[in-house]
Amino acid sequence: MTSNLGCIGLAVDDVEAFADLLDRLIPTGTAARQENGSVLYDWRDPSGARLTVTTDRAGDLDDVTPSYAGEPGVVLGGLAPLHDAVVAADVLEDGVVVTRMAVEVLPPTPVPDSGRASLTAFGLDVTLHASADEYADTDASPRPSESFLAYSLSGDSDTADPVARMAGVVLAARTVTVEATGQAFHAVRVRCLGMELDVCLDADDHPDPPEPGGVVAGTVYLVADLERPRARRRWFA
Repeated sequence: MTSNLGCIGLAVDDVEAFADLLDRLIPTGTAARQENGSVLYDWRDPSGARLTVTTDRAGDLDDVTPSYAGEPGVVLGGLAPLHDAVVAADVLEDGVVVTRMAVEVLPPTPVPDSGRASLTAFGLDVTLHASADEYADTDASPRPSESFLAYSLSGDSDTADPVARMAGVVLAARTVTVEATGQAFHAVRVRCLGMELDVCLDADDHPDPPEPGGVVAGTVYLVADLERPRARRRWFA
């Protein structure tokens, strides 16, 4: 099983290598000081690989969240905090709840109650199938070619992980290489039960990207970048 970092071409061997990677990448991103004195860094590679880093008021590292800079493809509603940056959310289609998920939400806080979001699914343990028919004929197919099941919402929400079992139809796929590491990954746009999301796959685990019309199925880790309402500009005479 690969890691979230490996799914976007940022795989490292150990904690020390990860610290060295952050030392190289953070200064090349954008920085924004938050109201509580912390700093939010946003690093993005042309490939779409993204790291969101927060430091505390003293400048010490607080949190690092990998994701993919994709387009919005889902409307989330009824967001309820679970723990840390993980929330429970309804997936809405035309205002109707079609499924629910636990998902890690990128900063800044506060997190809105609802909104459009770009959803990254890290393909931790997935299989690729050339078509819906091929997927239906395999042992990996307990569910339809568009299905979604959030494992952790049925148990203790205080420890719920943003992990789900999903199957989705491939709309598009591209293979990209991260400039900072030389590592490749696949960014796969998938349609799944009322939403579109970007499934990121480690190219070492999956040498060939899936073709449009194929199916990606398996266990994924979910991160959402929620659109925030723009601050209203105040004009003074």
